[in-house]
Amino acid sequence: MSMCSVNRPLQPGDPAPNIVLDAISREGKIALNDFRGRSPLLIGLFRGLHCPFCRRHVAAMAQLNPALREKGVECLAVVNT
Repeated sequence: MSMCSVNRPLQPGDPAPNIVLDAISREGKIALNDFRGRSPLLIGLFRGLHCPFCRRHVAAMAQLNPALREKGVECLAVVNT
């Protein structure tokens, strides 16, 4: 992952920095840049699967994924586990 210096906090409309994480649904890594310019992206940030609220929201996001994909929105869940 490349490091960049930010002189100010991100503002609405600023592009998100590229984040590279290990993939669990396939081999390799997933980077935010993999989605950039393709379609809108819904990112869910979850504390961990130990959290009952997070587990519930991960499941809800998985159920919404087909409907969102039909509308051209991709989903990415990031779980701190």
